[in-house]
Amino acid sequence: MMRKWWLAAVTLAIAISLSGCSATSSFAPRTVAAIAAKPGATAAAVPAISPYIGATYPPLPSGWQDGRAALTAIVGDVEYSVQELAQANQQMLWFIKSTGRDPQGHLTWMVTDVLIRSDLKEPGGLIWGFCTLNDQPDEEIVALGEVKAARMDTVYRAWRANHATGRFEPIATTGIVCEDETIGP
Repeated sequence: MMRKWWLAAVTLAIAISLSGCSATSSFAPRTVAAIAAKPGATAAAVPAISPYIGATYPPLPSGWQDGRAALTAIVGDVEYSVQELAQANQQMLWFIKSTGRDPQGHLTWMVTDVLIRSDLKEPGGLIWGFCTLNDQPDEEIVALGEVKAARMDTVYRAWRANHATGRFEPIATTGIVCEDETIGP
């Protein structure tokens, strides 16, 4: 019995040390969702730590302006959203979850993942909140692709803003169509 407990404790300690967090931390930094994917395929994240993960919002980082946002899910009292931020020619999307309300009653948020537009080498725009997957609405999809007349039929890369994990997760692009405003070069 003692041997099984010791083995479990050692395994947990190794997993914690490899994850970059401590046994007492409630939040561990994650990778930026800079994904190399081909149409119809999925891929793993390229390791790069974002200083914004774990940050609370508001306030915004100095020099950044918030843009369009889209609610992706509500679970109990917690809301999940994708928020655009822009600074000069830089753009990023924050995956955020509500953490409560400030004294004025406005929602406060915590950043759980970041997608940086300049890390995505494909041309085109980003659309989120107005996509379908196999003709079914899917508010969790973020897509990068070719936009013509406010419609994206050609999707180069796509992610799911997964509220269960708090991450932008790469997904296959097959069957995704998006409409609405875009961000990106």
